[in-house]
Amino acid sequence: MTAIDPATLPASITTYINTNYGATTVKFAGKDDEGHIVVGLTLNNMETGLLFDANSVFEKALVHCSKKAKLAEVDIITLPASVNDYVTANYAGYVIKKAGKDVDGNLIVDIKNDARHKVLKFDSTGKFVEELQIPPHDKGLRSPKRK
Repeated sequence: MTAIDPATLPASITTYINTNYGATTVKFAGKDDEGHIVVGLTLNNMETGLLFDANSVFEKALVHCSKKAKLAEVDIITLPASVNDYVTANYAGYVIKKAGKDVDGNLIVDIKNDARHKVLKFDSTGKFVEELQIPPHDKGLRSPKRK
């Protein structure tokens, strides 16, 4: 991710932010190798991330991680077999490093390989829900911040 000056964001992105988030502060902006732009915002003391495609079109809000709201730690050997099976089948070379449970009972699983880090969300039964987006400045497993 390459940092970009928030003042140089394309007009379509600043218009989207102003229209949908009003009085907010852009904390950071960055562009990945595929041209996607990530914008980190602070609104009413809450952090939010936005993902835009290479054409500056809004794709989705990102789930941020926060040091403030910790997950309830889950021993990785007690995870449902379906979690291990999913990681093995879909993330070859990755190893489960940590796991936790959020306030809704979802399992949040931190996986790593030699070069990459990902966080996956499973429901309480171990059914895969989604790969969570990790802002470029966050490292490690923490509880997803509520919107």
